[in-house]
Amino acid sequence: ASAEEVAEGTEEGAVSGIDVVLQNRLQSQPKMTGKQFMVYAKDYVKAVVLKMKANGDSEEKIAKFKTEIPATIKYLKGKMADFDCYVGESGDPAGMIAFLDYKEDGSTPYMLF
Repeated sequence: ASAEEVAEGTEEGAVSGIDVVLQNRLQSQPKMTGKQFMVYAKDYVKAVVLKMKANGDSEEKIAKFKTEIPATIKYLKGKMADFDCYVGESGDPAGMIAFLDYKEDGSTPYMLF
């Protein structure tokens, strides 16, 4: 790289991309169908409830989670074709999946965790 390029902040071998993906070393996963997402969501909700119980969360808090999560699952399932899916560095799809989409301008990314 020329001295001018380095001064402007461009480096040879620099990686560009979405900050949250790069900084957390998220790994891209194949897109999910609505059916695949529902299988994942069912298992994930069960795991969250078990974790809440293990952490000593109240039955009231757990019941509230169980009541509110179906609306979130419905929303995510409806947008599954739009989302790019990411998992943590381990690549374990049994963990939380992060969903990436773009705002209406087509260039501003946002993620749902």
